[in-house]
Amino acid sequence: MTSSTIPRPSAPVSADEFSIRAILAPVVAIVFGTFMAILDTTVVNVALPTLGRVFATDLHVLQWVITGYMLAQAAVIPLAGWFSDRFGAKRIYLTALVLFTAGSALQTRPRLPLHIVSQSLRHGTAGSASLKGT
Repeated sequence: MTSSTIPRPSAPVSADEFSIRAILAPVVAIVFGTFMAILDTTVVNVALPTLGRVFATDLHVLQWVITGYMLAQAAVIPLAGWFSDRFGAKRIYLTALVLFTAGSALQTRPRLPLHIVSQSLRHGTAGSASLKGT
């Protein structure tokens, strides 16, 4: 019988290379950003009846809010992937997260139905980029 040798790694793997502390901050940031984007989609859908009452708008304007939001999200996914490959996923993710947060702050006091639709487009774009950047 011939003896077979088991290949051994050339460099020993150290226990210090993997640390929960080292990955905890990035994981928390990714989970937080993803949760914000998913929660925002839910909030847009739940707020539609209230938006209709407060702004005295009909269903046609409200349909544009959700349609614009979803179209913006769908259009940005390939673009965010390309930007992540070109400029780095971390940079694109953090930029999208900042834009998403700024869009949330700007969307707190909308005045006109057209403003709501434009903010939904902007917010959906940043939310989608933060989801793709992960």
